[in-house]
Amino acid sequence: MNRLMVKDIMSTDLVTLEENEDLDLADNAMKYGRIRHLPVLEDGALVGIVSIGDVLKAIISHQEVVIRDLEHYITGAPR
Repeated sequence: MNRLMVKDIMSTDLVTLEENEDLDLADNAMKYGRIRHLPVLEDGALVGIVSIGDVLKAIISHQEVVIRDLEHYITGAPR
């Protein structure tokens, strides 16, 4: 019986990003490419993997800070 190997089903035409890329680039690549995990490179070497959950969590956290800052600006309340 022939065994199915990982190499038989893996993706080889990978979308990757450098670690210093803007988070919006990762978000768009994942949304429009329907990608859940994105390899992150530094000088062509794999240094990590970012998941869609990681990206969304960071975006939401950043938006919460912006909203809080805008609320303080509008109301004049101290931070």
